[in-house]
Amino acid sequence: MLDKIEEELQPFHKLWNMVYDFHISEKEWLLGQFTKLNGMQIENEVTEWWKSSYRFAKVMEEDFPGAAAVATNLRANTTEFRSHLPVIQSLANPALKPRHWDILSDRIGTDIDGADEELTLQKLLDMDVEAHIDTVREVCVAAKKEYDLEQMMNNMKLEWSVINYEVLP
Repeated sequence: MLDKIEEELQPFHKLWNMVYDFHISEKEWLLGQFTKLNGMQIENEVTEWWKSSYRFAKVMEEDFPGAAAVATNLRANTTEFRSHLPVIQSLANPALKPRHWDILSDRIGTDIDGADEELTLQKLLDMDVEAHIDTVREVCVAAKKEYDLEQMMNNMKLEWSVINYEVLP
């Protein structure tokens, strides 16, 4: 009987944990150091919560309207947060060097210091960086291409460092 009750409560347990995890993570993502964010990981987590909340809302809608409302609310919150993903994925990028942040600052018209440890997603949103997402993407794509070229060159140097060329008179 205990196993049956545990099985029946499992969806509720999972839903409450998802809501809790989202709210804790959202606070960390908005207020934590921006350069430490991992855009791909954040996208995966938010997308999973977004999909699961939809399923929970549909399954619980008829028998458990309160839990369905919680799932619907989670879906709305994750939908809203998903709108910030392009900023996170573009700017939380190790390819961005100080010169790229300077270019962004010039083009957007707002001083953004990517090396500032107090830079947060919330500060970027307050600066209305999302309104300039095309400019942000353009600069970030160029930075990523430069970064990839630098990585390839460093790999080439590493590979060639063990090669000895003998020069004869």
